Amino acid sequence: DLIAIDTQSCEIASIINGGSSLSIASGQNGALDIQAGQQLVAWESFQERDASGLQAVALYSDGEYSGNHSVLIVSRTIQGEIIVESKTWQEGAPVDLAIGDANEDGDVDIVIVSEQNGDAVVFAQSGMQANAVPQFADAAFFETGIGASGIAALPQGALAGDFYVTFRDSRLIRTFTAN
Repeated sequence: DLIAIDTQSCEIASIINGGSSLSIASGQNGALDIQAGQQLVAWESFQERDASGLQAVALYSDGEYSGNHSVLIVSRTIQGEIIVESKTWQEGAPVDLAIGDANEDGDVDIVIVSEQNGDAVVFAQSGMQANAVPQFADAAFFETGIGASGIAALPQGALAGDFYVTFRDSRLIRTFTAN
């Protein structure tokens, strides 16, 4: 299976089982909420146990502290259809994202860090639709400290926290749990 995003045209394509199926979601149909001036900041792919569910997350921003930031959540239904959900917020200027269990409820969540803001943005999974597409809550925030330059999810069951956050101006790496 392959999922690709064209960051210029805002088209997402999925080729399933070596080309036997092709699905396209396009910004022309209103599914993708990329605003003028936004650039791709980070992209993370994710594979559930089966072929359905969360597939990838793309992070877009205009780079401004109180600007326009969007996260595109790409999921695949049981039938192979691509579904794109868009979430927006304005606080901070995002630099990286990770997919992991931020609130220790067993579901995958999306966590985004900003170098200029001391808070990470969390989009927690709030349920699952009948077609195996996850639903995500609106933005919530937890403190990480100013200067974050990167984030990575730890393996499930890690003892020291759920995410590593790195900081540009130091050799500091912190671990966090967002609950």
